[in-house]
Amino acid sequence: MGAMVLRRLWRARYPVVMTVWALALVMLSVNIVFNQRDAPGGDDAEAAGSGLARTSSPAQAWGGRDQGTEYQVDRKVCMMGSGDEGEDDCTCMEGYGGKDCNQALCPSGCGHGKCLRPGYCACEEGWRGKQCGEPTCKKRCVHGNCRYPNFCKCEAGWYGWQCDRQCHHGVFSQRKQACVCRQGWRGEDCKMAYCDLTGCVHGYCVAPEKCKCFMAWAGRNCTDDLARSLADELTNGLVFRASRWPALTVYNSGKKFDESWKWIRKWTSGLEEEWKFGRTRFTNELPYNDTFQEVLQDKYKTCVAVGNSGKLLDLKAGSAIDAHELVMRFNDAPVRGYEENVGRRTTIRLLNRDYADTLVARQQRRAGAPPPPPGKKARRPSDVITLMWRAESYQHYAVLRKLLPGERIYMISPQFLLPLLKFFKQVMERLAEKGMSGEVPQSTPHGFVGIALLMQICEKITVYGFEEPSKLQEAGKYHYYDRIEPLDPHANDVEFSVLRILDGLGIIRLCLPDEHEACVGEDQVHFGLTE
Repeated sequence: MGAMVLRRLWRARYPVVMTVWALALVMLSVNIVFNQRDAPGGDDAEAAGSGLARTSSPAQAWGGRDQGTEYQVDRKVCMMGSGDEGEDDCTCMEGYGGKDCNQALCPSGCGHGKCLRPGYCACEEGWRGKQCGEPTCKKRCVHGNCRYPNFCKCEAGWYGWQCDRQCHHGVFSQRKQACVCRQGWRGEDCKMAYCDLTGCVHGYCVAPEKCKCFMAWAGRNCTDDLARSLADELTNGLVFRASRWPALTVYNSGKKFDESWKWIRKWTSGLEEEWKFGRTRFTNELPYNDTFQEVLQDKYKTCVAVGNSGKLLDLKAGSAIDAHELVMRFNDAPVRGYEENVGRRTTIRLLNRDYADTLVARQQRRAGAPPPPPGKKARRPSDVITLMWRAESYQHYAVLRKLLPGERIYMISPQFLLPLLKFFKQVMERLAEKGMSGEVPQSTPHGFVGIALLMQICEKITVYGFEEPSKLQEAGKYHYYDRIEPLDPHANDVEFSVLRILDGLGIIRLCLPDEHEACVGEDQVHFGLTE
């Protein structure tokens, strides 16, 4: 109990005791210093014994009072080396120099920096490299070199802080960091000419007030439609709408099928090995008649081919499209959600190779899935006629017939396709002869195949949703139902020119985007859809 009380008293008084002890030590130190100063020869004796020389000068007094004593070093100090006592020179370690061996050495020098240790430079801001001789730029010099810190030296014809700007028809303003275009040119790089006085309706401006017209267009502002005006001359003597074809779709004609098979082998002769198919398996899935043979005599009165152009979103043509007796659509273009724009009916759907591949893969996945619950509506309408025509799609035909036994799936006959391809190439050659065509495509365009088929089975044909290919880059959307971009806007210029030729001959009615409203109005009047 007594020990506990002593400990508590000690803890309470401990700070006071320590403070008193510290003050005592300070006073003792001060007393010793003054005693030494007052002692005769005290400072001098101490200096002599320690190797230090005392200096005192009245001139160093501050306010008339002695400010103390200074000491000078008599012994030589070699920072990074060694030296003998009494000698003035130091023997420095390797990599160091200077009188006191306190300077690091960099043999190649440090241009914009300081030698921090032997062979190592510490660079100033904006410089780098072993010798601090390489300037740095925080932003990359795209078409130039970094000449000074954060300063790019541009290659000829390039400007701006990063050398990433060009002024094709103008000058570059360093103050504004922008191009100042010459009259008749505009754009960030002064590359776009403008034709405000003329305009280029079916073309584009290549120089101030100078248009370059798209295929088969002419005139100062590209409004002269040569395809329509020269339609008779471009097709004179060509056969494109025969009174009767041997077959429009492939079918099993029994003993006569040998002739059909020869046409099929000719159409598919260029296929690679992976696309080969056998006759027996293919023939077993064929129908026993040409599905369109009966309508060759009694044709559909009115038909419409609906393309996939994004311009259809600007048009409420749904009711006018549905009023036609036959409606053809292409690939996987949907109607659900777009009924007001493109209608809801589909009679024929024409697939190219890619979408035929997609259909097979999709149905094979569904074949392995459990069956839908009773009463659930089928995903695919079985009354739609699905047509394929590409040579690669022949391999898929037997597979699709087994996967979709209740659907009407047919192959367009080569006995129709081969003469059609010949006609298309002949028209292209005539366009080229008149200087209105570029390179000849290697295959017949997909849209033209569908419209050419309608020409055989329909009396009147209207075409919606086919955009001028060269203007696709100016359009808002390529397709009305997705965000896909065209791979080559000019790939189907010839196809579009051929469709305009057919329009000029009165065989089809081609409704261009700027003619859509007029076409819809005519259809509404014709079918009695106006109020």
